[in-house]
Amino acid sequence: MRLALAVALLAAPLLVRAEDAPADVAAAAAAEKKGCAVPAPLPLLKKDSYPGHDFRYGKENTAVETASTGTVKIEIEFAGCTDGYEHSFSFIETKPTAPFDDRDHWLDFAAKQLKALDTWRRGREDIRDLADFLSGARIATTRTNGSELRLEICRDGSPSTDEGCSKKSGGGWRFASRKLDKGRVEVYVSRYLSVPPPPPGTK
Repeated sequence: MRLALAVALLAAPLLVRAEDAPADVAAAAAAEKKGCAVPAPLPLLKKDSYPGHDFRYGKENTAVETASTGTVKIEIEFAGCTDGYEHSFSFIETKPTAPFDDRDHWLDFAAKQLKALDTWRRGREDIRDLADFLSGARIATTRTNGSELRLEICRDGSPSTDEGCSKKSGGGWRFASRKLDKGRVEVYVSRYLSVPPPPPGTK
């Protein structure tokens, strides 16, 4: 788990919608049984739109969803229980048209890939939030090494560290473009939020 991960998830996916309600209610109940403050993960992608779509639960209220557009491999990771949550999206381009450290190219690529995803309603909060982050990410501090370019912004405007954003900051957003083997490039973008502590006198 990259971070004990939130406020938006607590609000959005628990709303009763005709499309999502039965699954959301069941997921919330399952997570509450485990003592988690956030619901159990649910698939975000409409599987009929993606041949080979797969969704699997892991340990500690985590899950991984995989799919492919035919040219781009998609992986969504879910993590979170008591402190907050994180949803991350990875897109692997097998025939990239730019080097991994072409920041603006891969920011635009990530935005286009996110907006093209065929998701259930519960996935639209992720898309909106990440699209807003990507539209302003060029002002973020850029960190690079020999195989990765990385940007990170904390939700309260405070600077991130190598370990990310603190719980006190409310969480943050991450973007990375990475050079893989066989000439491939992976683009990673995530949103993570902290669950605030309960008011005094509550459990």
